[in-house]
Amino acid sequence: MSDPVGSKHIIRALHLDLKGLPPTPDRLLALPRIASAGDYNALLVEWEDAFPWTCDKRFRSPTAYSKQTVRDFAQAASDQDIQIIPLVQCLGHMETPLRHYPHLREIPHRPEVLNITADGAQQLLMDMMADVLDIMGDIKYFHLGGDEARSFGEHPDTAAAIQKSSKELVYLDHVQPLCTSLTARGIRPILWHDMMCHWSIESLKQLASMVDLCTWHYHGDPAAGGLCTLDILKRFVDSGINLWLVTAYKGADGADADLPNPEKRLANAAAWMKLAEQVPFVGSVATGWSRHATPGMQNEPIDAALDVMLAVGWTLRDGQTPTLVDCLKMLEDIGEHERFTHCRQVMFKLADSRRAAWHMVVQLHQQLALEISDPQRCGSRILPTVTSYLNNYIDDLQNAGKAMHQAFDGLLEVCWIDEYLQPRLRSLEQAREDITQRLRNHAL
Repeated sequence: MSDPVGSKHIIRALHLDLKGLPPTPDRLLALPRIASAGDYNALLVEWEDAFPWTCDKRFRSPTAYSKQTVRDFAQAASDQDIQIIPLVQCLGHMETPLRHYPHLREIPHRPEVLNITADGAQQLLMDMMADVLDIMGDIKYFHLGGDEARSFGEHPDTAAAIQKSSKELVYLDHVQPLCTSLTARGIRPILWHDMMCHWSIESLKQLASMVDLCTWHYHGDPAAGGLCTLDILKRFVDSGINLWLVTAYKGADGADADLPNPEKRLANAAAWMKLAEQVPFVGSVATGWSRHATPGMQNEPIDAALDVMLAVGWTLRDGQTPTLVDCLKMLEDIGEHERFTHCRQVMFKLADSRRAAWHMVVQLHQQLALEISDPQRCGSRILPTVTSYLNNYIDDLQNAGKAMHQAFDGLLEVCWIDEYLQPRLRSLEQAREDITQRLRNHAL
């Protein structure tokens, strides 16, 4: 049995999901100091299109970091005694490269899953890993993703390979060269666990010799059901696999959420720590998703979630949930309180205006349906009154968008703030246009 996951020498990693709302270079370099205040000793960095790729420069976003910024970031982390764990996807969630390589897709019109039987698939992954390792320096762990490949096995070539052996063995054959390459450099590979939940003991034992597994679950008690039951976890342990528990400090409360739910985030982290009394986890991760998938909406800016970030980190350290007041005091001590408070207030106003506006949209649809089905209800002030409320809330949302630009100035690039706001505002404006047209038709 290993030491409790909260022990000082156990890895507690903070996840940076840079495929959405990537911080400005200056803010990126400040994040290790803030992570250290949360007692994290590792950063799991999902670089995605924020990385300065050289294997194919088309993978870079317009604001991708320079090589020097990445090196400076690694140094800033080292200065805080924080290790970097890079993450490069190897199977699912591969939209960033597969946008440009349709011949490597499991399903030709969908870029999320790699066809691992295709010529060039392994080389692409090796090239991406080499790019990251070339810049990142001394790395002890490397995360290969490998999760949520829901269409794995649908390509005829992959299906044929699976038919000859099994889905488990085809997966193992795919990751084995990647793991061997990393192991030869003294680097331990990591994978997400969800694709292996129902593997045989024999396959799990093969996997144990190659990788650690991150077992993730973000809502309530992870052992209560789903992908992280106690039986599943014990089968992993009995197979000799090193396990990391994975909770979330942000990004798990809705694909379009603007702020994390502190109560849910801390309850989940505490439940994981209770489970750690029965399962020998070797490390922990607090994920901070900025998009649920590369093509999806951005959500929950880091700088409006710093209190929850610290609180989850301390929970992973101690097994006990701190108060958010304590977290605010720490943010004050490190000079982040005032800016955090401003960012959070702006995001709260934005979220509140969105909720209220969509509630008015629903009311308008329902009232209109009532008046169409029962004409004697027509002619009241309800429709114009609710319409005026909707207009006011959309105005509030537009003002909150302007305030977001001001609050996050220097923290996020303008283009990402614009992208964050555009679908939230445009979808409501479109709903208003549709309602307005229906009201005109109804009046006729």
